Amino acid sequence: MGSGPSKRNNVKTKVQTVAKFQVIKKHSRGQEPVGSTETKITNERNSKEVCLQISKKSITSETNQQLVITDTTAAWEKLRDGQVPSSENLPQVPLTMGDFRKVSRPKAVDDSDDEPFDIPYQSTERISSEETCHICGVYTGCEVFPCRICCRTYHTTCLQKIGRCQNGAAVAILRKATTPSGWSCYTCDDLSTLLTEEELRILIDTFDKYDVNKDNNISLEEFLNYRQHRHKELFNTDMSKEEIEDEKSIFNLMDKSKTATISWWEFLNYESIKILQQRKKISLVKMLSPREIAMARTLFQAFDKDGDGEITENEARKASLSWYRMFFKPVDSFHGYAIFSEDKLSRLEHHIQQNVNLIMDADEDKNGATSWEEYLKNQALYILAARPNECQPPIGYKLLAPDSYL
Repeated sequence: MGSGPSKRNNVKTKVQTVAKFQVIKKHSRGQEPVGSTETKITNERNSKEVCLQISKKSITSETNQQLVITDTTAAWEKLRDGQVPSSENLPQVPLTMGDFRKVSRPKAVDDSDDEPFDIPYQSTERISSEETCHICGVYTGCEVFPCRICCRTYHTTCLQKIGRCQNGAAVAILRKATTPSGWSCYTCDDLSTLLTEEELRILIDTFDKYDVNKDNNISLEEFLNYRQHRHKELFNTDMSKEEIEDEKSIFNLMDKSKTATISWWEFLNYESIKILQQRKKISLVKMLSPREIAMARTLFQAFDKDGDGEITENEARKASLSWYRMFFKPVDSFHGYAIFSEDKLSRLEHHIQQNVNLIMDADEDKNGATSWEEYLKNQALYILAARPNECQPPIGYKLLAPDSYL
């Protein structure tokens, strides 16, 4: 009972502090010189807001605009933790305009995406990463980390200045850029950049309907309540116990961070894949970056032993056997031949057959071989789905179309 006035005073102080931060923006607008602009960029990821007040300081050229950023990231973090930060002496960070370019989204899917593509099977083109950081554009001698999807590279400090890599886990993911698994930059990590304006609007509205308590996360209870409600509306019947268990499995699949909640970004990337599944395969191929196409070409050539631009079932089986045998230890050998136990042999055959089916299912004209074009069309969705650093590959269960949630 006695803690009531203290809590109210604390809330009042926080409100006053927030007001001070807002005054910074109003004050700068009131004294804004001719030719200057101010933008407030809000980037929400994993329910953490990064508020940056940006004013144009100088323009050295049309392609190299310099910005000075008032970074209030740390102040907002303190405020959420119950502390009252000072609104004075906020850090000023110079950056270039290139990193704040607006994502260009089509209003609708372009019909021309259905036109055939021409991506050669044999190519000598070498794809290399940018030499300087994409944000600062300056060669400092510090280590830069390349994106495995595009050709951009980044300094750790530059990413942190714009609100990225704010914790140890994010930095650890960034460090994977120098490993075979690689790292996706914040642009390529966001699958919503592949969606139209209308598709993104639908996802925002849908997320709000899930998130009843408006904490920017979807709990299991909220998830099940919404799913059951939509099932009742669509089919006029309640979900069975088996269907509820299936929905729980879907929730666990979406919860990549294993926090027992689905963040906006987990929801966004997962639902983006569902939308892309409805697109025509040719349009998905056209979304692939040159680096992704080069990687797909390398994988295809590993199966295409005779180099004729087609993979036969025999080639697919031989390559799959060579790959999967590395993960199965034989119990014995005879004249150089590996001997596997019956259980391991059964599991090995299962994995090989799955991989062979995945490749041969792309054989659209049913001529007994999968061509380079057929392979690329069949794999495009999986390649795009693997872009996020915590990727969520397409799955085969029955899905509701995004517009059916409205």
